[in-house]
Amino acid sequence: MDIGSGAGLPGLILAILTECEVHLVESDTKKVAFMRTVLAKVDVDATIHHARIEELPFLSIDIITARALAPLSKLIQLTQIQDHPGLSYLFLKGKTVNEELTELPTSSTLAAISYPSITHQGSSIIYLKR
Repeated sequence: MDIGSGAGLPGLILAILTECEVHLVESDTKKVAFMRTVLAKVDVDATIHHARIEELPFLSIDIITARALAPLSKLIQLTQIQDHPGLSYLFLKGKTVNEELTELPTSSTLAAISYPSITHQGSSIIYLKR
């Protein structure tokens, strides 16, 4: 599940390049229309949720991703309804990632691994898992 999909990054790319079931979550009508057009043009299936993430029911998602949506603590809060023991997160983060990691609740049972971005110096991909 890609939350705050915007123009579809990274969600559309994942839908195109993998055979995984991909859910795209976006509340902006114009962005949803764009993603629908792209999916139709490339003849790829993905589920688009024209809604805010916190409004969705539990969907038993395996991985949640987001790019440039919110700080880590807010992303965890927004996706709380999707939480289950097997859930993982992959968040594309910028230069403030270390500060965001220190702001995660100390009671959190999430382990974080940071991978450097190969496309932008100073950015990283944060992998969170219980």
